[in-house]
Amino acid sequence: MKTLLVCAHPGHELRLHHWMEQSRPDVFFITDGSGSAGVPRLQSSLAVINRVGSRMLAGSGSLPDRRLYEAMRGRDIGLFQALKEQLAALVRAGGYDELVCDGLEGFNTAHDWCHYLVQSVARPLRVSVLEHSLVNAPDAWAGPGSRILCLDDEALDRKLRAAAAYPEMAVEVEETLRRWGGGAFNVEVLRPAHWSERPPTPAGQPPYYEVFGEQRVREGAYPEVIRWESHLRPLVEGIWA
Repeated sequence: MKTLLVCAHPGHELRLHHWMEQSRPDVFFITDGSGSAGVPRLQSSLAVINRVGSRMLAGSGSLPDRRLYEAMRGRDIGLFQALKEQLAALVRAGGYDELVCDGLEGFNTAHDWCHYLVQSVARPLRVSVLEHSLVNAPDAWAGPGSRILCLDDEALDRKLRAAAAYPEMAVEVEETLRRWGGGAFNVEVLRPAHWSERPPTPAGQPPYYEVFGEQRVREGAYPEVIRWESHLRPLVEGIWA
């Protein structure tokens, strides 16, 4: 089984550390993870990837986060079509049997975009897709059809040490450990991904990234709220067509 892990941002691979040790997938990042600070974190991810015996594909992380979000606000379908063509070419050249991607959770626009991008590439190529959660408890998606890995103490220790050695992710790691506790990460779950017409949200509520975006606009940090209906949906429909 030849697998490609596709992540919106470097650092997401930490959630699947033991699975990577076992499967040794190739890895492709859409952005460089530079965020609003403008500091890429590819080198820290490369250290994780090399340590588990995987390989980061050439061209990974060539897109700064700011450029991605600018393209979303500007509905720059050309950039997103180019990303789709780039990923499709990598999948064809690599002969991958399955793709693993960020889960569709309505939490972060880049995460959801990654999910839709992978789905749009995989379906015509008849490649299976698995998704993993970046927001919920690590075992939240365990169920029928899920691929579940239970880590022993040594595997969990290696995973936590890898997270602790990733300086750019320190805040996220600390917050996640505080929320779920280290013991929660002794399970890793991948589940079959299915096409959805929109990100999952509580009934009558917008995706979390819209609520958060409104707050950041009020604070003067964001120029505009990226919304599902007006920004992301047209781009998703564009690459799907």
